[in-house]
Amino acid sequence: MTVRTAIRLAVRLAVAGDLYLARREIFAYDLAEQADGSLRGVVRDGSEQLVIDPSNEVFRTPAQWVQDPDLSRSSIVLIPVEGDWDCERLRRERPTRRS
Repeated sequence: MTVRTAIRLAVRLAVAGDLYLARREIFAYDLAEQADGSLRGVVRDGSEQLVIDPSNEVFRTPAQWVQDPDLSRSSIVLIPVEGDWDCERLRRERPTRRS
């Protein structure tokens, strides 16, 4: 899956400035269906990120995302819910649905 995003950040800490981040999301799920209907596996992330034209040179840095090589730290669990669920119900029942 590839998703392109651009983000403008305004930073006001010890240093101040504006910068734009261009990001291309490139990731894939390696999943296996379980007996309970859930999908479990890992996310493989090859996303790219770039800092564009910062107003302060302190922000001109390589902003490249690097995935942790230990894929056990990139796990994902997708649990099916009924079609009539809304966000409020998901928030309310999430702790009871974890597997």
